[in-house]
Formats: sequence, C-alpha cells, structure tokens
Amino acid sequence: MLDPATMPLDVVPARIWSVGNYALGIAFSDGHNSGIYTFTALREIESVETEDV
Repeated sequence: MLDPATMPLDVVPARIWSVGNYALGIAFSDGHNSGIYTFTALREIESVETEDV
C-alpha cells in the first residue's frame, strides 16, 4: 500500500496512452510506468473522496 506521506506532491502524469478498448496506460514524472488502468477502475477512483493538500 502506498503511504501518502511519502509521496512527493510534484508527481504528475507525463504520458497517457490507450490500451485496447478497455484501459489507459499512464507514465508518471517519477518514472513509474508499469500500470494499466481500466476504465472501470478509473471510474471507481473518481468517486473516492480526495484530500485537498
């Protein structure tokens, strides 16, 4: 699990690409680029409350 206290606030999406008809690939400015995010999962994230920092 990610500890939000250890996550730099300046990490942003650097590149986004389509993965078939079901997902997006996202590369982040910190070098992480191994994730494939399905549209269903992204919609679920959208409904989660976020903390305003």
